Amino acid sequence: MEKSRLALNPYLLLVPLLLVYIGSAVYIQYLLNPTFYIDQRIYQDAGAKAVLGQNPYLPFSIPATYVYPPAILPLFAGLNMLPFDLARIIWIDINILVYLSSLLVSWLWLKPAASFRNLLIFGLMLFYGPLFENITIGQVDCLVLLGLVLFVRSAGQPRYRALGGLGLALATLIKFTPGMLLIALLWQCRWRSIGYVVLFGLVLASVSLLMFGAGPWWDYFQLVPRLITSGSSDPNNQRITTSLAWFLNSSEANETVRLVGSLFSVLMVSAWLVTLVWPRRKPELEPVLLLGIVVLTISSSLIWYHHFLFLIIPLLYLLVKYEQHWLAWIGWGGLAAIQLDRVVEHAFRWPPVITVAGYLLLFGGMLVVNWLPGLKGRELNQPDYSPAESARSGFNSRKEAA
Repeated sequence: MEKSRLALNPYLLLVPLLLVYIGSAVYIQYLLNPTFYIDQRIYQDAGAKAVLGQNPYLPFSIPATYVYPPAILPLFAGLNMLPFDLARIIWIDINILVYLSSLLVSWLWLKPAASFRNLLIFGLMLFYGPLFENITIGQVDCLVLLGLVLFVRSAGQPRYRALGGLGLALATLIKFTPGMLLIALLWQCRWRSIGYVVLFGLVLASVSLLMFGAGPWWDYFQLVPRLITSGSSDPNNQRITTSLAWFLNSSEANETVRLVGSLFSVLMVSAWLVTLVWPRRKPELEPVLLLGIVVLTISSSLIWYHHFLFLIIPLLYLLVKYEQHWLAWIGWGGLAAIQLDRVVEHAFRWPPVITVAGYLLLFGGMLVVNWLPGLKGRELNQPDYSPAESARSGFNSRKEAA
């Protein structure tokens, strides 16, 4: 009888933890998110300007300006033809459907056992804080997430090359920064995969070109240098400089703070590039892509809370693949930090120190996965091609499978 009671203890401990996790999501949704501006209005206004032949990127004022490539403007131009309340309902429904599709693709990619633990992990993602913010303010990150999941799913799986190309093209034409992952395909000479990315990219971009002409694209490329160098003193910016400025009782305009922010971004990107090209690194492409997703998320000069939606992919990877390994605790720690930070920020008027600790923890975890050759996790998916093709598609050969 005593042994039975002890066996129930982990489940009894799980109840308050779930209450805290879900309670954080409720807090974010009902006490914090309503205070934010609805980004969908910005997107629809940009779509309306494009229809009229005006510059959709003016006036430039972060965070109140549309700052993404024009490829998705036709969608918001169409939504703008509807009453805003109806357009908002439709866009929320699209986001929810796309997000659920992302979780489904993640399940098919990771192929976890249908255990209580794994069902719980995926269930927790339905209450993930950044998801609630993304849906509430009408952001586009669910589409980017689906594109990234499709792309990672295709790594080492030639039968999914086309879907992977579509995914990366979609993500890049919405946010641009995911295009950084093309470097990994170029380094490994995966020409067919690159071809699919280019093909689908041209198809997706052609819609806006046919509707609006080349003007919005020209306007966007003129804006890119300003986006790269722009920052924000908004306390909602989750970049490391926000916390540093708070500790120094200064602002993000401080030269020391700006220098630290720039060095941090350079260090993150450099770490990913070294991991990619280092000849003695583990040969799998999948982990280096996941590290790349972490880096493109946290190295930006503007990191909003809803951007952490992208981190679901490496989080699920660590939690599922390394179920019996200490790396799973890295995943749990990163998830808990990201989930709780918004509550701490809002309730105690703190900077995003907990989130910074969470994404640095996740970055470190993915570095470990990439650099320790003897580290074994659960096998995920087996390549759907012959051993000979598998050898030809390996990292060291840097030659794509036929």
